Amino acid sequence: MLMNYEIKDPALAKELDMRGIGFQKDGRYYIDVLQAAYLTDIGKVRFDDALAEIGRNDVLASRYVVFRDLRKNMHVANYVEKDDVFLVYDKGMVPKRAESQYTVKLVDEKINLGEMISLRDEIRKIRKALVLAIIKKDGRIEYYKFQEIDM
Repeated sequence: MLMNYEIKDPALAKELDMRGIGFQKDGRYYIDVLQAAYLTDIGKVRFDDALAEIGRNDVLASRYVVFRDLRKNMHVANYVEKDDVFLVYDKGMVPKRAESQYTVKLVDEKINLGEMISLRDEIRKIRKALVLAIIKKDGRIEYYKFQEIDM
């Protein structure tokens, strides 16, 4: 389960809430470890333990690489841990007020066709476009949109 970090600055909590980042619980405002690490990276907050947590966990580190890339490319992305996917919104959209267009799934380079079809079927149920993210050996991230063509 992802750790959550409390945002104690009310102005920042309000800004994040307006952008659809984080959540409120029991009168407090929280963000997940990926958001905390990213906001620390860009100097918005300081959660050094979020960066340390990501550094200790290879799976979390790979998720963070994709998350950071999506955010740097101006996409709003929310990680859904139970499904191990990112819901990605069109640029400028606010997650709490809009529906995500894409579901990004981090996969291994050697994914087979059967696995892709299974993922497509799962994502089709929630009416999103499936995008596969692959982290290359040189650190680049390649995205592939899974699309069917009627002929």
